[in-house]
Amino acid sequence: MNELLAILASLQRAKAPEGVFGVPSCNQEELHKKVQSVFRKLAKVCHEDLYLDLDQKKIAKEAFQLLNGFWEMAEKKISQGSYGQKKTAVIEDKKDYPIVFKTTKYSYTITNLIKSGGMCGVFGGQLQDKKGVTSPIVVKSPHSPKDNDLMEREARACDLMKKKVKSFADNPEALEFARKLSLRVPSLLESIKLQEPGSTARKVLNTFLVVPEFETGWFSLEEIRAVYPSGVDTKIMAFIFNRALESLTLAHVSGLVHCAITPNHILIHAKTHSGQIVDWTASCRVGQGDKVPYLDDKYDGYFPEEIMDPKGGPSSASDLYMLAWCMVYVLGGNPQEKFIPDSVEKPIVDLLNKCLQPKRNRRPQLVEDVYREFRQIIKGLWGSRKFVELVMPVA
Repeated sequence: MNELLAILASLQRAKAPEGVFGVPSCNQEELHKKVQSVFRKLAKVCHEDLYLDLDQKKIAKEAFQLLNGFWEMAEKKISQGSYGQKKTAVIEDKKDYPIVFKTTKYSYTITNLIKSGGMCGVFGGQLQDKKGVTSPIVVKSPHSPKDNDLMEREARACDLMKKKVKSFADNPEALEFARKLSLRVPSLLESIKLQEPGSTARKVLNTFLVVPEFETGWFSLEEIRAVYPSGVDTKIMAFIFNRALESLTLAHVSGLVHCAITPNHILIHAKTHSGQIVDWTASCRVGQGDKVPYLDDKYDGYFPEEIMDPKGGPSSASDLYMLAWCMVYVLGGNPQEKFIPDSVEKPIVDLLNKCLQPKRNRRPQLVEDVYREFRQIIKGLWGSRKFVELVMPVA
């Protein structure tokens, strides 16, 4: 029953057949066969004839109707040769660069596409304020106006964290610490609506300030793992874990959970060991009845059961679960196969396993507890802190 509910929830969230069946790496001839194999696997769970209980039959019928609809779309796209091709926004058309627009605060110039993801594009550029000062920026734009709510969710999260930092203004010591933590999340400038040329559609764009000395040199955990396929040394993992825990500290005290802590959302600045958790479009407010708006099927192995279950709800323990799997991944492990390398020191494995308990109430509930325990572990293993270089290729 839990599997059926999880499949129904995934189908309800999906916006395209690629989100249901995946995009296998193969030639066009094999594509239909591999996508059909996934369809048949899901159909074996979703068909209403498999269930006797009337409620289960009703759920299975709804799931199968959605599944069949996505299968028909997949077959059509495969026949057209368009399966797996992302439909990008007008703003991503290179012939339109530079793109210039203004708000009451700034003049923006978008110069290039940095990356195109499943639901949005990330762009580079610069802004000019009213005094004529220019600064580098990153701009996020959804591929479709249908995903404006995700951009609004991210802007709300950044605003809540910014307000939490300001709340410490009367306590200089606490304010200094909070400002340090705020460096671990993107610095939102504005969330604005932009009408695309030749269209009445308006998209919500989030603009982020980039500190000039940190404009380049960032790597996601996926990029780090690609350079170190057997995993990084645990001393390198240690500073990555600390940066991510610091980011979650600010989020959790702000009443937020990220809900999508996956290797593509943790960025590390190799030269300085700075780090950020990015993409807050799936974030939820704790205790507000928020539900996770989407799940990326690519990272199924990272999500705890309370996020996979449509009746469940995320908590700080959910973020810690996902973060622990990210650390396993960067150490050379495999979250999908629940494999942690034998080379990892036992005290670190023990802490990760605490965070990876399937039942939420058996995991640590507070990020600061994990942060404190981990710092004690690494001090016991290696003594006083030392800078360990993370060597990454220069672009």
